[in-house]
Parts: sequence; C-alpha cells; structure tokens
Amino acid sequence: MQIIDKKLTDLKPYANNPRHNAKAVPAVKESILKFGFKVPLVIDKNNVIVCGHTRFYASKEIGLETVPCIVADDLTEEQIREYALLDNKTNEIAEWDFDLLGEEIAELDLGDFDLDWGI
Repeated sequence: MQIIDKKLTDLKPYANNPRHNAKAVPAVKESILKFGFKVPLVIDKNNVIVCGHTRFYASKEIGLETVPCIVADDLTEEQIREYALLDNKTNEIAEWDFDLLGEEIAELDLGDFDLDWGI
C-alpha cells in the first residue's frame, strides 16, 4: 500500500455516492485546518473517490491543491463498491461510551473547537 499525493482537480467524486456529506464538511474542514490531513482518500484506478468524499469537499473549501490518496487498484469494481458501502456503514454501527467521552472532553482545551456534533 502506497500513499500518493493527487491533485484535487484530478479526482472525481463517485456519481452514485449514497451518502450526503454536506453537513459534515465544516467539521472535517475544521479538523484538517487544526490537525492537518491525516487520513488519505481511497480512490480507484480511474481517480474516482471510493472513500473520503467529505475530506475531498473540505479540502476544496480550504483551497488545498493536493491530497494524500491510496489507489485501490487491487480490487475489482464490485469489491470497490462493496468496500465503499461497508466503510461508511461501519461508522454508523459504532456507539459512544458517553461516560468515557465526557472524561476525554473534560481533559481537553476545546475552546476553539465546535463540538455541536448532534450526539
């Protein structure tokens, strides 16, 4: 697995992406600005985004020219579509431990970070 930088202008969002990303873009944008770009996009051999649409849109808003990507050229087209769905769905399956979350938040200085995540 190799991480490569790709120009945003060369990347194409998946036309049939069933996720609506717009509400998450501001939070991801804020995260990228504060911590840097830490999770690469996954793209297919044709530069179509498999995973990372929200990071893509946030990067465009920030004005980044390139983003780190992993090319999933070892998967078939069907596997890529399955992977994209499973990658997104697993985020919904996980649950918060609100007691531990409260402890983590209490120990951090998050005065400049918007925590209105709707949880």
